Amino acid sequence: MSASVMASPENLILPKCQQEEVVKTPITFFLSKEVKDDYSPYVREGMIQSWINRANLILKNSCVPMHRTLHQIVEVDELNLQEFESINVVHSMLEYYDPESIKEMTRKPNHYYGVIFSSKRSEALPPEHCGMTNNRVFPQFFTLDMACDKDTLEHELGHLAWAQHDIDTFSAQTEMTLDEVIETTPSHLKQFFKFYAFGYQCAGKGTIMSYADEVLPVYSSPEISYRGIPCGNKKFANNALRLREYAKHLRARLAVNSERVISQHSEEKPPVTQ
Repeated sequence: MSASVMASPENLILPKCQQEEVVKTPITFFLSKEVKDDYSPYVREGMIQSWINRANLILKNSCVPMHRTLHQIVEVDELNLQEFESINVVHSMLEYYDPESIKEMTRKPNHYYGVIFSSKRSEALPPEHCGMTNNRVFPQFFTLDMACDKDTLEHELGHLAWAQHDIDTFSAQTEMTLDEVIETTPSHLKQFFKFYAFGYQCAGKGTIMSYADEVLPVYSSPEISYRGIPCGNKKFANNALRLREYAKHLRARLAVNSERVISQHSEEKPPVTQ
């Protein structure tokens, strides 16, 4: 995601949300050495909390039954800026230095984790590298630049739920048709790619997954409007629906995990003797 400016929420008309069970999504942030050097503990913790607050506002505005929470902030001096451009390398290094934490988090489908870098004193990274994900390989992992805006965290978490950029940006970045994208998506992941899950712009402002100079705190949805203009389309711009479906998917997986744990505990109980 590139850097953007938060648009004023005035004249933003939101839908009435249906009551649904909310999925809590704890997030663990791993901080690189540059973040420690460039930001005091007070500043970086305050910035991370502001990201989470912004993410929850976007989810609430979009009627998405998820709630982001801060699970932990971990300092990892071995991670440095040179690895930032390759998310695969970053994840490999993180697994090397903290394998048990990664193993534990990936057992829980609602637990996200990310590495935070700082490009504050470097010209090595262009501004469009504010954040990165690879949901085909790492469905719970992201990277972020500490210097980027409050919207970046939820933008990247949106990608992990298979919400896409606006259709023009998506086409330019992939250089493929939608049918070609489907063909190249692994069979076990095809269920997550939806033709309606794209960002949108309304009255000159972008929704959270759009590449726009100014961004509104919402996912694209035809039920949301800004200055009288719908902020989505049922056929190709309804990321709010994609996020609601993903929340349902997470609830189902958590239920299965819970049943498995109960079953294991039952099997481990010693037999009752008379």
